[in-house]
Amino acid sequence: MGKLGYLIKRVKNMNFDKMFQTIDLVNKKTNKSKISIFFDIINCGIKYQAGYVDYNLYEMYKMNKDERKTVVTRGINNEIIKKYNDMTYAYKFEDKALFNNLFNKYLNREWIYIKESSIEDFKKYLKGKKEVIVKPLSLSCGKGVEKIVVKDHNPEELYNHLMQTDQTLVEDVAIQNKVLSDLYPKYRKKKLYGQVRADVRDIIKTLCNYKGVEIIEGAVYIDHVHLCVSIPPKMSVSEFMGYLKGKSALMIFDRHPELQNKWNKAFWARGYYVTTIGNVTEETIKKYIQEQYKELKEEDGAAFERQ
Repeated sequence: MGKLGYLIKRVKNMNFDKMFQTIDLVNKKTNKSKISIFFDIINCGIKYQAGYVDYNLYEMYKMNKDERKTVVTRGINNEIIKKYNDMTYAYKFEDKALFNNLFNKYLNREWIYIKESSIEDFKKYLKGKKEVIVKPLSLSCGKGVEKIVVKDHNPEELYNHLMQTDQTLVEDVAIQNKVLSDLYPKYRKKKLYGQVRADVRDIIKTLCNYKGVEIIEGAVYIDHVHLCVSIPPKMSVSEFMGYLKGKSALMIFDRHPELQNKWNKAFWARGYYVTTIGNVTEETIKKYIQEQYKELKEEDGAAFERQ
């Protein structure tokens, strides 16, 4: 199915009440007129295969046309899936219970499909568990998925309720590996565009100037920053990174207080990667950042102002 066919299918199955709720939400956030938001959603649907969910989720109303090109919308995602996969096997991934049966040895968590299990089997499964995830078999985008606190429910009543709501796949709660949680306690926040990006660039330059740190090359991307810097001998790398990340976060939140509440005072992820010119040549690092800079200019329209 081509882009036109995909759009026709999406319009045919669209929940217009939800779309107008999204328009109201964006209107409150931006003070843009509802008419302009409506036509912008239509425009994003035609140009980028973005539905109203994509438009709101990725905050496309804040992006310029080059930034919008970088978003993998639902339509683009579907094209990629169909291009690189044999769709005759798609049913094995769409049916969650079938998927769990086929790939059970890789899941590393317990689960039960209650349509094929008795109440007694369900009680045994729940024993010793604090929380479980319940899912419908066929819905997507997280619809119908809930986290259930086991002690708050009578097992038999919960079993009957889940059968009625068709949330018949019950799984253990997946817990992220502690090492990854320490490195990325939240997620990479794809928010470094527009005024936030400009401010990040300005703040980093200001903080480097305060400490006599020379920025040789650099680029601010939508979710991370690359820097090649020369640090004074009296300053350690860890000292510089602690200073740069700590001070810049405070300054960014000072300019954009709405981000502080949204991200629970954690603008940067906890980890960072550093290498020295002694291990990699200066020319290699400069070339890498310059190449990334060129790609960014083509795709995203803004980058760190090179010194």
